[in-house]
Amino acid sequence: MKKIFRNVLVVVTTFIISIYVTSWLSNPSSFSFTKTTQEDLANGLKVSIAVPKFGRGDQKSLPSFNSKTSFPVILKNCSTKKQAVWLDKNSWGLSNLSFEFIDKQGNKYEASRFCTSWDSNVCSFWVLEPDDELVVDVSFFPLSQIKWEGLPNLKIGENIFQIRAKYKNAYPPSDYDSWVGTTYSNWDTYSIELVGSFESESNSVNK
Repeated sequence: MKKIFRNVLVVVTTFIISIYVTSWLSNPSSFSFTKTTQEDLANGLKVSIAVPKFGRGDQKSLPSFNSKTSFPVILKNCSTKKQAVWLDKNSWGLSNLSFEFIDKQGNKYEASRFCTSWDSNVCSFWVLEPDDELVVDVSFFPLSQIKWEGLPNLKIGENIFQIRAKYKNAYPPSDYDSWVGTTYSNWDTYSIELVGSFESESNSVNK
């Protein structure tokens, strides 16, 4: 009798394990043995590139690196408490928002902003209530003192990349119990069309 019970238990256990393995193979992102990104979002911020598809095509596009046109990035407070977010016009917040690129050859880039010199560097920040959203206008165009490093070089015409936004909140204001960590938007395919010429400053490829 005990032997039969053990055999039944082995069969049932094997069946349950096979179901989980099959589910994981079909959708590995739905299973995790560590804290998931979605759980992290409940404690802090969510970042997204707010660029929809345009016209009849199914392609999203971002402004070229030599264009002064900006595009919106949204930071949302997904927690149940206030979150302090540094303005991107000071040294505490300028490089918190960055972008990761993957080109068709699989080369990876991470672009972030830096300042060559500060005329004014004021310790200022936004305070987001729960469910508040902050729209940040982003332009890849280099300014006199604010520039980008790590952008991929573009060829004339259409350039296709996988791109996601990355927001890092490492040193929030000390008088706010804000979330500390890094959050990412979803990867998506974007077209960047270059008219004229542009070469990234300090172009870097991470193999």
